[in-house]
Amino acid sequence: MALPLLPDELLSSWLVRSALAQGCDPSVLTGAVWPRWRVWGLDVDRGVGAERLSALSRCAGLPASAFEAACLRRVVAPLNTGPLAEVGTWGWMLTLGARQGRRHGGLQMCPDCWVTQAVPYYQMSWRLAWQTCCRTHGVRLRDRCPHCDAPLEPHRLEAISGTLTLCARCLGDLRIGECPLWSEAASTFQQEADGVALTGQGTFWGVTLEAREWFAVVRRLLNLLRRAAKYPDSAVTAMFAALEVPTARLSSPATGLPLELLPVQEREGLFTALWPLLQADQNQWLQAALQAGVTRSAFLSRGETLPLVWESLLQALPEHRRVRQSKSDSRPPKSRRAVTRLYALLRRKI
Repeated sequence: MALPLLPDELLSSWLVRSALAQGCDPSVLTGAVWPRWRVWGLDVDRGVGAERLSALSRCAGLPASAFEAACLRRVVAPLNTGPLAEVGTWGWMLTLGARQGRRHGGLQMCPDCWVTQAVPYYQMSWRLAWQTCCRTHGVRLRDRCPHCDAPLEPHRLEAISGTLTLCARCLGDLRIGECPLWSEAASTFQQEADGVALTGQGTFWGVTLEAREWFAVVRRLLNLLRRAAKYPDSAVTAMFAALEVPTARLSSPATGLPLELLPVQEREGLFTALWPLLQADQNQWLQAALQAGVTRSAFLSRGETLPLVWESLLQALPEHRRVRQSKSDSRPPKSRRAVTRLYALLRRKI
């Protein structure tokens, strides 16, 4: 297993490439390195632990530190306000949705990069939730097979495939097919987020924030955008319109899932709407909020901690007076939106 790790390559990508180069299935190779451990039922790109890294290092002839650097814990940990959970979603890392070795998403790639690369591989940056486009080729990233719409599952390829550029379900070439052009606003936000993750700090309203604080602000803005898409006649939507957000094109994600589980086109739509909000200064925010009649409660959500940078804005907004309504014994039928969301969730699991 003497294949070198390529620049920015994921550990899972290297494992699949190594297996195919040895003429075996990925599960056969990992079974030889880590007996009695079903690695593909987990997300190996989160990390595999020191003992298993040592075992892999002995087999591959590469330093364990190189494999550790090919995992994403060290990248996403500084972007989250709390510790990373052993089980569950990691903030800003796309979730695979692994179950019994099958995936529901989490990987994406650039077809044009794979066409030009001598050795195609999956990059670490493509697992980050704010990545929606390739800035080199100006196209949206691809997270499903263009032939059969299956998620990208290179670990399920067989030895006969020979390359990870094929779909594990239909064996179609993932590089073929038209890829939509990027959204310029989403691309600009992607570049900004890359810079914050790299330097460890960003700015909002002229205030320098640590990376985790900046990403907490972004998370809060995304939640507000999703609420505005769900309730297009709300005061929050009116505020966003005043801040030059294209509210007419806002759409609520079909499944209602967290950002890290959304398909690339839905994340791109959110980041396109997000960029004008990051560009507006504090005075523009205050004027738009007061003009739209937004109250403090719009910025407060149960279970979420409000970033400190919002405090001055909140103090200038009026309080919301809740009107208690009598409960009704009858339950109205579910709306079309609710039924569509349930169907999208079901379809994701099939």
